[in-house]
Amino acid sequence: MKSRAKVILSVSFITLISRVLGLLREMLKARVLGTSIYSDAFTLAFSLPNLFRRLTAEGIMSTAFIPVFLQEKEKGTEKAFAFAVAFFWLFLAILVVFAGLFIIAMPWLIRYVFATGFEEQTMQITILLSRLMFGYIVFVSLSAICQAVLNSLSIFHVSALMPCVLNITIISFVLLFQDVLPHPVYAFAFAVLLGGSLQLFLQIPSLRKQGFSLLRKFSWRNAKLKEVFTLMLPAIFGIGIYQINIIVGQVIASHLAAGSLSSLAFSNRLLELVLGVLVVSVTTIYMPQFTTLFIKKEYQRISFHIQDIFNILRFVCVPATIFTLFYRNEIVGVLFLRGAFNERSLQMTSDALLFHILGLLFIAYSRVFITAYQAAKKVNVVVMISLVVLIVNLVAAFALSRHLGHVGIAQANSISQVVQVTLLYIYLSKLSLQRDYKLLFDSGWFKVIAVNLVFALCLWLSKQLSLHLEITRLFSLLIGFGIGFISFLFACVIFKVNELKQLTLLLQSKQKK
Repeated sequence: MKSRAKVILSVSFITLISRVLGLLREMLKARVLGTSIYSDAFTLAFSLPNLFRRLTAEGIMSTAFIPVFLQEKEKGTEKAFAFAVAFFWLFLAILVVFAGLFIIAMPWLIRYVFATGFEEQTMQITILLSRLMFGYIVFVSLSAICQAVLNSLSIFHVSALMPCVLNITIISFVLLFQDVLPHPVYAFAFAVLLGGSLQLFLQIPSLRKQGFSLLRKFSWRNAKLKEVFTLMLPAIFGIGIYQINIIVGQVIASHLAAGSLSSLAFSNRLLELVLGVLVVSVTTIYMPQFTTLFIKKEYQRISFHIQDIFNILRFVCVPATIFTLFYRNEIVGVLFLRGAFNERSLQMTSDALLFHILGLLFIAYSRVFITAYQAAKKVNVVVMISLVVLIVNLVAAFALSRHLGHVGIAQANSISQVVQVTLLYIYLSKLSLQRDYKLLFDSGWFKVIAVNLVFALCLWLSKQLSLHLEITRLFSLLIGFGIGFISFLFACVIFKVNELKQLTLLLQSKQKK
């Protein structure tokens, strides 16, 4: 348990660096593009390969590739490597054809599917940027295969570093070439392609150290390829429904005021900052573990691990939500308010963040649940639930955005996440796991509520002090964070919160080493 916790801590630290770099990237984007039509165009254009990246890279690798790779690994590393190489080259051929067809059809897709509400100038910029960047999906999907192999071999730090590579590439390239190209937005587009290719090629040395070579002989007749693609089809449909949710939000936002799409994207970036640091690290590390435990039918251990993860998630997500609710204006202002990002941009982003952050804990829980369903190869259940969530999100986003604008889309996202967690919990019996209400609402919640009531009271007093002193957003944020952090730790000690004790013991054992 300690060794796994240390791995989680280590990967979480690397992921934290990546998310900070991602935040710096968004700050640069906010300064250079603001919430202009160029920002909306880039946001939509970059989201398209990213949507399919989540489908091919994150979805297929976790649902289809890793379980089959681990099964082959039980028979011997060489058999697993032979399967992985065959899958790599076959997937490359499929990706090239897919990307080519998508690039050819891009004008029609942007005009009639993804950005029906954009004006003509914004539409043309979006089409050009989408064509420039869509090749990113090839690099990042192949990179995901490499990451999946390394993760299956219990090497997690390399894959955790790859987002850092992308963010450093974009930041560096934009700073160097923003004044050279016709418009800074094109520097962002070219940087995405370059960063994607580096994510792939920089993993090759680590693979070779493990004896894995992409140039080794392979057979297209590998029997396991058929099994992977059989698992992929329901995974594509299930995860595809989730991506349709995002597309629906973007299509609705394209009909709203200029900057709506960008402000939702900036708000989402702040939400993902917390999610990515812990949730991505936990699911990346536990996915191979869950798969092995399901193969061995050790269901009690799986339930124990899920409960343990949920305890850690609520320890982080609940105070993060409360702090963001109090200081969302200061957070957005300090991070983004400069250059082309003006007071209007700040208000739009802050309003979206208010309702995005309310879904934080539910998103975290649902990602852990989905990881378990994927490990158990019960993707058909995820498909069914995702379809219901899609309908909920579509109806809520359409209805709420009519009266509340882009804020309604953020509200709909959080509502749909509550529905998803509820349904994933109800169908736990499909995984041969007991549907125990304590999984979501154990006695530890009483301590969590008590601690966070103290935390919220101290934040409110801190906010009142800042308003009385009329200090800047930066100092208000720093004072709030300082008082909040001290009060939260103090309350954890008073109420004897177990997660704080575990974290303290973990850090002490790491320092001794």
